[in-house]
Amino acid sequence: MNKFLIKNSQRNAQGLFSTLAYEPNQVLFKFEGKNISTGDMLKHPNSEKLLQIGDNMYVDLGSHYSAFTNHSCNPNCYVKIAINTAFLISARDIAIGDELFFDYSLTSTDTLDTWKMDCKCHKFYCRKVISGFSTIPEEKKKSLIKAGMVPAYQ
Repeated sequence: MNKFLIKNSQRNAQGLFSTLAYEPNQVLFKFEGKNISTGDMLKHPNSEKLLQIGDNMYVDLGSHYSAFTNHSCNPNCYVKIAINTAFLISARDIAIGDELFFDYSLTSTDTLDTWKMDCKCHKFYCRKVISGFSTIPEEKKKSLIKAGMVPAYQ
């Protein structure tokens, strides 16, 4: 794991930081873990370690370093999904030492009734509460889809 470092984050307890520089649209890593169904997800004891990768499919990140990638409403990365496999892609230039973020809402089909969390990103346009893709304002959804940052199942 010499490309990334887990350390204390200003936003959360710990975050994932880059030890290399990246240009936009580069694959940073593959999210590793066991694929599980929605039924198994509902019984999972540690749901914050799950990443939705399809309508009814999740990857259990467990102790993989990718589980430390935090949320931002203005992220520097996004998740690209291909054949039930998820990759973290740089959305813009990433410098050595930058914390890596993606927007958790882009991969989630949840609603405010099924899952939500308070956002701590404090970025311009912060949505304050994070839930599924359906909760993102329509104009923002359009720009994210146009940029290719939204999984096909959304």
